Amino acid sequence: MQPIVEPKAGNGFGHRLALTALVGVSVLSVAVVVLLAIYVDRISDMATGLRRVDALADYAGRPAPVQVAENPAMNFLILVSSGPQLQAAVVANLSGSRRDLTLVALPADLIADGSSPTLADAYASGPLDATQLVERITGARMDHQLQLDLDGFAAVVDGLDGLQLSEGQLDGTAAVAYLAGADSTLQRSQRAAEMIRQAMIEAEANGGVLNLPRFDRIVGALGGCLTIDSGLSNDTIEAILVESRVHIADVGLWPVAGAQTRVGTLADSGSLNALREGLATDALAETPQLSLSGPGRVGTAVRSQASGGGAPQPTQAASSATQVSDAPDQAPASTPTAAVGGESLAPTESGSASASSSTPAQTSR
Repeated sequence: MQPIVEPKAGNGFGHRLALTALVGVSVLSVAVVVLLAIYVDRISDMATGLRRVDALADYAGRPAPVQVAENPAMNFLILVSSGPQLQAAVVANLSGSRRDLTLVALPADLIADGSSPTLADAYASGPLDATQLVERITGARMDHQLQLDLDGFAAVVDGLDGLQLSEGQLDGTAAVAYLAGADSTLQRSQRAAEMIRQAMIEAEANGGVLNLPRFDRIVGALGGCLTIDSGLSNDTIEAILVESRVHIADVGLWPVAGAQTRVGTLADSGSLNALREGLATDALAETPQLSLSGPGRVGTAVRSQASGGGAPQPTQAASSATQVSDAPDQAPASTPTAAVGGESLAPTESGSASASSSTPAQTSR
């Protein structure tokens, strides 16, 4: 019979250390869950109080959802308006991995060919008509529609204590004037995307949703200027928030290049094809923009703004063709122009170009 060997008694330090670590991780996990629950509840409360419109119904030929990763990619169409007039459209593309968010800037007078209506014309007939036109132009399904009225957006900016834009720190009135003062519809759409991106950055700053007085001010202001579709339910919003892995400072800008004609801004075929391919393959975040050497992602420039690092240094952005055509149904000769401070030279009535103010630099991630 083998003798029974008693195990040597340890000093218990290793066990106590492991137990302490386990308790610490458990407490941290509970805290994270509680914070997430507070965040989701506050966002759900905000969504409950927003105005809603009908969701876009299916129709023959509507693009199908794109699913390459675990989840389908999602597109949120933000229609930026001033009263009844459309100022710009921004497609917020959330990748299936939920790690990339890219804001696609579409001018209000965008047309895919010389005979199609502009986005503004479609919007005048109804926001759902504009959404359907964006689906035809981009070849991508717009999962949800949001309407942002600039008449009330100034209050949101003030609730965020201002926005750091290309012209400096602006309050609500100045930020809206910055958008309205764009030299062209292309520039206005880029500024709209820039404002939305900076608003997201500022909303996350200074405690974000946990800074309840500040958050409540923002929510109250949003209720006066934001309308969402009925398909964007609280459950859908909660699921997106829980799944999201987006770093707000890395949100990308993707301006669509185009040429101004008498009937509207004709989308550059190369830029539009790149956009369509990026959306169709769920790879927009890595799709190079026209005249850019790499993906048009926001890098250190926006991160420095978010941390109070001052205005970024401009780099060359996507150029746009600006020659004006006299024939409504004839595509103009594309004459790429240089960019000044991240915004293309905007044409005057005579077809000459004038310099515009700068926008944040776009760098490869």
